[in-house]
Amino acid sequence: MKPKKRLKEEPQLFQQDLEHMLDQRQALYQAANRIDWATLERASSICIRTSAAGQAECR
Repeated sequence: MKPKKRLKEEPQLFQQDLEHMLDQRQALYQAANRIDWATLERASSICIRTSAAGQAECR
């Protein structure tokens, strides 16, 4: 039996967003917001595993 699909995300009563729990002054948080994640994901999806040894071939 499959779970019911939700039409939209229901807010949780006592659950905060992760963004609000992290210290936005931290260097790692600031660096993560400067990275173009979409470009990085597209570039990394081009690499595929080609052997049982786990070596990757990038095109």
